[in-house]
Amino acid sequence: MSPRKKEEWIEVREAAAIISEHSGREISPDYVRLIATKEGRIQWKPKDRRQNYYLKSDVEKIVVKQRQKRNTGESQEMTQDGGSEKAA
Repeated sequence: MSPRKKEEWIEVREAAAIISEHSGREISPDYVRLIATKEGRIQWKPKDRRQNYYLKSDVEKIVVKQRQKRNTGESQEMTQDGGSEKAA
């Protein structure tokens, strides 16, 4: 039986740096907290009353994609064939 790998826990700034590197853009520590505590995508444990540790193996799996911009200011009309066409 092979020895079990010890879990490595990191602080929020290091987690944000790792996710930023994987995502190709800046990710804030606040967003790391959000995806850990609200979305449950990263396992975390309390460090003290104000700070948490984050499981490094979970952090390394996260890639944050760019949000798609909404189509604003342009209305779309349906064409006779059922497709849509941008109105000028």
